[in-house]
This record gives sequence, C-alpha cells and structure tokens, in this order.
Amino acid sequence: MNAIKYMNEKKEYPLGWYDPRSGEIFHAGFAVYNEDRGDYFLKIAEEADKRQFYLKLSGHQDGNTSYRLEMVTGAFHQKPMTRMVVGQGESTPYTNNNIHINYGSKYKILILFTGV
Repeated sequence: MNAIKYMNEKKEYPLGWYDPRSGEIFHAGFAVYNEDRGDYFLKIAEEADKRQFYLKLSGHQDGNTSYRLEMVTGAFHQKPMTRMVVGQGESTPYTNNNIHINYGSKYKILILFTGV
C-alpha cells in the first residue's frame, strides 16, 4: 500500500521534543500506528525528507513497555531495505503511558503522545 495514502487513512499521534533542562516541549512531527505490523511510522520533522523511522514493541514487564526505534537503511527503490536500531523507548505509568524515546540529542527526549 502507498505510504502516503496509508498515512492519510490513519490517526496521527503527535511527536514532541522534551528538554529536561527547561521542561519545555517542542513540536517534532507525528506518528501513525500500523495495526497490521504492530509498529508506528514516525515522521520526525527535522528528518522528514532524509530518513524513515519505525517504533516497534520490544518487550513488556511489570507495567513497563519497551520499544526500539528503527531507521530504514538503503534507498526505497533498492532491495533489500533493512532496519537499523537507532534508539530505545519506554512507556510506563511514570511517563503517563506516553512513549519516551532516547534518540538524537542527549539534551532532548522524543515523546510519542499516544493519548492513553
């Protein structure tokens, strides 16, 4: 299925950069959940034209859920495209069940606001 068409048919979840030094949250893009594959497609604003990212469940224990952030490697028209793990995330009662992702700047945390 065409990725653009798929994204237009699904609910978008906001992404934000959280700066723990100041407590501020800045717009970072959006995510779309793919029920068939069980992962989120992330459209990170500063990476939008360069890379594709997916957030995939990697574990669940004691009310905490862990995720891995994967980046597609290889050109979209070339095969095989592979995914490389570039970050880790977690959702806990402490995060209000939003997903906090360690990716990019050591001074910022990427948050997927799931609305749960």
